[in-house]
Formats: sequence, C-alpha cells, structure tokens
Amino acid sequence: MSQSVGLPGLPPIYGIGAVLLAHVFFNAPLMMRVLMGALSGIPAAHWRQSAQWGLTEWQRFRLIEWPALGQVIPGLLALVFLLCFTSFALVLILGGGPAVTTLEVSIYTALRFNFDLPRAAQLACLQLLICALVVIGLTAFSGPSWAAMPALLQRPLHQRGEQQWPSRLTDYLIITMFVVIAVLPLVAVIVRGIGPHLAGVLAWPAFWRALTASLCVGLASGGLATLLAFMMATARTRRVRAGRSVWWLDVAVSLYLAVSAIVLGTGLFILLRPVANIFTLAPALVLLANMLVALPFAYRVIEGRMAALAATHDRLCAGLGIRGWRRLRWITLPALAPELGYAAGLSAALSLGDMTVIALFGSQQFQTLPWLLYQTMARYRSGEAAALALLLLCLTIGIFLLFHLMSRRIGNQPHA
Repeated sequence: MSQSVGLPGLPPIYGIGAVLLAHVFFNAPLMMRVLMGALSGIPAAHWRQSAQWGLTEWQRFRLIEWPALGQVIPGLLALVFLLCFTSFALVLILGGGPAVTTLEVSIYTALRFNFDLPRAAQLACLQLLICALVVIGLTAFSGPSWAAMPALLQRPLHQRGEQQWPSRLTDYLIITMFVVIAVLPLVAVIVRGIGPHLAGVLAWPAFWRALTASLCVGLASGGLATLLAFMMATARTRRVRAGRSVWWLDVAVSLYLAVSAIVLGTGLFILLRPVANIFTLAPALVLLANMLVALPFAYRVIEGRMAALAATHDRLCAGLGIRGWRRLRWITLPALAPELGYAAGLSAALSLGDMTVIALFGSQQFQTLPWLLYQTMARYRSGEAAALALLLLCLTIGIFLLFHLMSRRIGNQPHA
C-alpha cells in the first residue's frame, strides 16, 4: 500500500530490527518500574529543600534524582542484558533464519534437530560462563531489593519549572511514546484475535489440552517458586539477625539467572535420556525448569520487604513474646501479602508464557499454549495464531490478577 502512493516499503517483519524492537517492548516496562521505585524512595525532605531553594530541573536531576537512579541503573542494565542474551522465543519467531540467531537457538537446533549432544553441551557451557560473569556484576552493583515493590508515591511538591509548557510538552511526548510502544502491540493482538477464528480455536481439542497443561504448570510453578523464595528470604533474615554472613546466599540465588531455561533443559535432557523416557517426564521437567527460572525474581521481590519487616518488627515482637506461627500468621503474612501476590503472579505469568523448555520436551501428547501458538504460526495460520495469542494474553493477565486479589484479601484481614 505504501509503495502504491510513492512511499518506500516497510521493512520486513523478520530480522534483527524486529528482534530489537520486540526486546525493547518487553524490557521497557521492567526498567520503568524499577526506576520508578528508585525515584519514589527519595525522602520527602529532599523535595521540600529543592522547592525551598528553587533548584532548576538540571540541578534536581544532578543532586537528587541521579544519586537514587545511579544505585540501580548498573544492575538493571546487567539484568536487561541478561534477559536479552538468553532470549529464545522472540529470536526463534522473529529471527527469520540462520542470519539472526543466538546461543539459545543454536543449542535448541543442535539438540532437537541435529541431535548433536556434545555441541549442545559446549554451547550451553559457553552461555553459562558468559551469564555467570554478568550475574556476578549484577550482584556486585545492585542492592538486595532491585525488584522490590516500589514505595507509595508521596504527596507531590511543585518544583521550579515543572508547570512551564516546554517541560510539560516533553513529559507528554515521552509518556505517549512509551504508551505506544507498550500498548500498541497488545491492541493489535486484541483487534486481530477477536474474529471468526476465535470460535474455531475454542473448538480445538488441542487447545483445551494445552490450556489444561499451561494452567497446571503455571499455577504450580508460581506457587512453588514463591514458597521457596519465601523460605530462603526467611533464612536470610534469620542469619542477618544472628550477625552471620549471607553474601553467598545472594550470589547462589542470583546464579539461577545465569542458568537459563535452555541450559537447564539441555542438562536435564543429557542427564535423563540414558535412564528414562524424557517425553514421559516432560510435565515434571517443564515445571521444575520454570520454577527455578522464576525463583530469582520471586526471591528479590520478597527479600527486600522481608528485611524491612525484620528491621521494624523484631524488637516489638520480641518484647511482646510473639514468635513462630503466631508472628507468621498475624504479622508477617499480612504485611508481606502484596509482595507474595506479586511474586506468585509474576512467576506464574513467566511460566505461562515460557516456550523454551517445552520446545525441548514438547510432543503431541504434552504441549502448552505458547508451543501450540508457535506451531500454528509455523503453519502460516495467522488468524488462528492471533486468536491463540489473545487467549494466552487474557489467561496471563487473569492469573496475575488472581494472585494479586488473593494477596489483597489476605492483607486486608484484621491483624496486629
């Protein structure tokens, strides 16, 4: 259409440009959330002094905002690099062939198509080494709660120059651009998915089998990852209370970021293939891999809040003789409910959308919605693929909201 009116044609949807744009779409909300948490943690006294002294925008950024952002930006950049470096589904779908590939896709090709176990192991070790170096940098430059829930926004204090039209116009343009990047692809999925193909997809027996498998794996991995993260955060808090070193625990949890799903799946494939039928064990293997991959995110969300609760409640609980199950039920769980709900919802959403491990162990007898979506796209059935994407989007949002509402209900119960 653009060429018919004399305009240059649009670039192809496959290739390095599409891969980069998709990664920007996925990582921009994460970066915004972490940076907003850093900015909202700035003490209100700093903003009051800024208003009293009449600091300009550049002076506020240099003296107030940048010190808070500088504490999280190095670790955040390392985390985003790690997420992009271990990307699998986006590169597999949008790469467009061998010209655009990553170590993840190369491992998958060597293992599933060429059945070259030594080469797959070598590539997995290379990726593990690179990711481990990045994780060490992430642990060194980030605090213990880079993924913690952002603090409540404080009452705004009007600053010098904020109400002038150049500043407001710049803010509106930046916010609009971010909304377009984050919302437009979702709108396209919704518009294309609502149509006659939706009823046809709902009539597929394969869809209901994949839906059941995705729900079981997602809910189980979300709950188990949150439970394990809560136990590890509790253990860390107790060791800190006893004055013992806990750096090794933070490093051990962060190293799970280096062990991507494809590396873990490759290890399980090589380890279990001589002794068992890996396709029979596929549900358990997918559940285990998704739980371990989501564990660092759930742990970071819970650990920061757990440490804050210990600092503010330990002496009070010790003075009142509240300990053990009573403290857990009446104080810790209600206060920690938002973080637990967010961690469980995030872990379940990551598991529902994961296509890495199922690509290694999936079959006609066991497949999830992302794998069914990829197979549908590979057959060039774009209408059914759009309907499946819409259903997967609704399912992911619904699961996340379910955990969020459950956590709010627990947090709203009367407690000390």
